[in-house]
Amino acid sequence: MALDSDQNDLKSASNMKVIHHDPVRERRKQKALIILIMCFGVMAYWFGGIRNASESESLKQKNSQLQSDLSRLQSQNEKLASRVAVLERSGQIDRQATENVRTQVRELEEEKAEIIRNMAFYQSIIAPEDLREGVKLNAFDLVSGDAPNQFKLRMVVSQVSRSNNFLRGTLSASVKGLRDGKPETLSLLELSGEEERPVLGFRYFQSFPDDRGFMNLELPENFKPEKITINVRIRSGGAKSLEKVFDWQEELAANVGQDQRSD
Repeated sequence: MALDSDQNDLKSASNMKVIHHDPVRERRKQKALIILIMCFGVMAYWFGGIRNASESESLKQKNSQLQSDLSRLQSQNEKLASRVAVLERSGQIDRQATENVRTQVRELEEEKAEIIRNMAFYQSIIAPEDLREGVKLNAFDLVSGDAPNQFKLRMVVSQVSRSNNFLRGTLSASVKGLRDGKPETLSLLELSGEEERPVLGFRYFQSFPDDRGFMNLELPENFKPEKITINVRIRSGGAKSLEKVFDWQEELAANVGQDQRSD
């Protein structure tokens, strides 16, 4: 038995390999790994910069296109206004033709006003007045609907940052009030048919709804709204979360006149 044990030990010893430690080779491997990591970092930064610049250029192009549209509308409006003046001074006034031109003028004025609002919006994203970095509620509009309990709502969340990191998170909007004399909190997004906490994912801004139109919502009967709370929870991207509280009646009063434009 002892002889067998010795033979096994000899076999194990014969299978063992001697590995020579080469400090120079190890240092070369470490340097190569560090260089590789640095290259990946530079490439990621470069591609991120290209994407960031592309999105910024897209916003500037939209604003430039709006300025071009505004100039075109102003020119058309001036021509139509001159035509109205000629028709009114004419001895043979065609009332229907005059009214048609006036209708066109009103439509152009409405389109012009919408372009100006859009220009102001994109300008606020490209060059905000408030240069403090962070997440902002760029727009919050609440207007009355067609019935006493019906309303329209839209929101825009934006970011002011030098790096413009891509932000991810969630948004919630609730209204606190009284229902039959008892306190109650409702989700404005659920009332408008949206998710209670829609996902956020943006670099410059994100609007609700996506087309910057209005979401329709209807409050329950006997519910008296008082306060609106908007919560923007950022999960990644480095920015801080945001909470805003508004008075329901003050917001309605501030947006009087938008109810006609939202139709």
